[in-house]
Amino acid sequence: MMSVLSKLKGKTIVLGLATALATVAVCPAFASEATTTIEVADSFEVAVNDIIDGVDGKERVVSSFDDGRYATVSLKDAVNPSTCPHTEIMGMGKKYQQKVSFNKSDSTYCYKYRYWEEGRCVRCGKQGFKIYDASWTNVKHKYKLFGNTCTECGYVK
Repeated sequence: MMSVLSKLKGKTIVLGLATALATVAVCPAFASEATTTIEVADSFEVAVNDIIDGVDGKERVVSSFDDGRYATVSLKDAVNPSTCPHTEIMGMGKKYQQKVSFNKSDSTYCYKYRYWEEGRCVRCGKQGFKIYDASWTNVKHKYKLFGNTCTECGYVK
């Protein structure tokens, strides 16, 4: 009886190890499939006082952070740097997504997006700033099985 139990115990351990190895071998394949649809676009450098196209039109960069993010203020809002330089901008919580379509002009990517959040100056308390992520994220076209039309934007292969 003891020899039967020891044989079963050995087979259970071997079966457990085989299952664990199979799981480890399969998991990266699923993870790599998910990451191939999204690619981070090249980030671009911005400097203080640069004018960029923002969510609400033209915006001026008032501050940049070490991690590549930068803070802007709308050109419509008059900001006087002599009263406060607005170099200490702090996020106020919720992040929003800015999404831009490639208008069916790109055979690989459907749209790109980046996140931004509302900000305020720590020194003077002024609100109305936006803090943008450093780079855009490109999203590839999505097709149904055996389909040739993108389900997101309508691009035809």
